[in-house]
Amino acid sequence: MKKAIFLLLVLISFNLQAQDSKVSDILNKHFKAVNQSKLNNINSLSIDGLFTQNGIELSLKIFKQRPDKWYQKIELNDTKMVVVMNENSGWEINQFSGIINPVDFNQAKINTYSRSASIDNQLWYLKQNNAKFKNLGNDTVNNKKSIKLKVTNEFGGVSYIWIDTKTYLINQTEDIVTKQKLFYEEYQVIDGMLFPKKVNAGAYQLEFIKIELNPKIDASLFTKGDIKSVKDIAKAYLKTFYNLDYKKLETYYTDESFWFDPSTSVIIPNPQKSIGKNKIIASLKSGFNGVQDAKYTFEKEFYSGSHAAIWGNYFYRIPAKYFQGMKHSDAIFEFNIPMVTNLVIKDGKVLEHFEHADWTEWAKQAQTNAQKANK
Repeated sequence: MKKAIFLLLVLISFNLQAQDSKVSDILNKHFKAVNQSKLNNINSLSIDGLFTQNGIELSLKIFKQRPDKWYQKIELNDTKMVVVMNENSGWEINQFSGIINPVDFNQAKINTYSRSASIDNQLWYLKQNNAKFKNLGNDTVNNKKSIKLKVTNEFGGVSYIWIDTKTYLINQTEDIVTKQKLFYEEYQVIDGMLFPKKVNAGAYQLEFIKIELNPKIDASLFTKGDIKSVKDIAKAYLKTFYNLDYKKLETYYTDESFWFDPSTSVIIPNPQKSIGKNKIIASLKSGFNGVQDAKYTFEKEFYSGSHAAIWGNYFYRIPAKYFQGMKHSDAIFEFNIPMVTNLVIKDGKVLEHFEHADWTEWAKQAQTNAQKANK
């Protein structure tokens, strides 16, 4: 999977600078073909696509914004990789490799990935960064006449680029170290500019399905504080949940989120799911009415992809007057019951919250509390 991800990074960037009139002419024809002069005025873009490996499709989302800000997410079911570049810094979360917290890039990775953060056409970007090149003459790629260029980028890395002699579009690239070849099979026109649509790398294929120009991008995408592990979100969420901070709790839900405790059927006939943030908050306000000093202790935890499973104990106090027949009592009931919480978290939101509590034990404690209060 790491090799597959590397291919996407290679796709975005190479480096080139004209040293003779023939190469300069080739580059100028290429820039005209892709309409680089118009691309210079694009300040942000987003890409939706697919990353396919051995027949398995992964969703791909990219955001770019000048100067050199890049957010990329590759996701399969509930497992994802997030890569972020913010000018001269960068980090990643790679759940495919077991990395669930942000890991900073070293300088070598920053050098490699910084080129991927550029909005510009790959040859244009590389021309601006003092690379050296050599025209190796004519060649053939998939039965198409092509010009082969040797490129030495600003960090000393060497690549080959083939440019179609008819369209002056890139049709193949190769990294001299990894020997990895990328074939550009199609281009698409977006507002008069040409962008690659399909890239074939043998066992790996890339497809850019939708490209949007100058979208409004949430600045928090490029900050490390926005990238939190499922574990961090789960713990922060449950702390908010049992602190009964309803205003903050709303920020964790969407209109598709739900909360459900089927185990309450022991004490409440036919319990129902609460779906949508408004109904969840209303249900919690009703269910937790009168609750004091609520807290949830974490005894065991398990995290996998977007799933969190947490075993613990739920402790709280509540005035006896909230119970039938105890209206005039000044007693305070205490409860401490085992509970399992299962969460599904995606993009920082809690989509599913399942609880399973020992409500039989709760009923026993309620009876004990009532007997003490009546003495």
